[in-house]
Amino acid sequence: MENPIEHQDICKLYETDSYKKANEYLNLGWLLISTHLYDYGHPVEKHQNTIYCLGWPKSFGEPKLPE
Repeated sequence: MENPIEHQDICKLYETDSYKKANEYLNLGWLLISTHLYDYGHPVEKHQNTIYCLGWPKSFGEPKLPE
């Protein structure tokens, strides 16, 4: 079993509300740290977005970014 990455080993974070953008980062080796919901809009008719938080571990070298 591999050793898990600890949060203190993460050197760069990226946050997005786009699942397509999150998948681009995941395909480059970024790790999914967390997801959470973000409410916006009128209090009666709220809208929600999922926010994806991704991290790049120091041990992976320089962070890779999508083109």
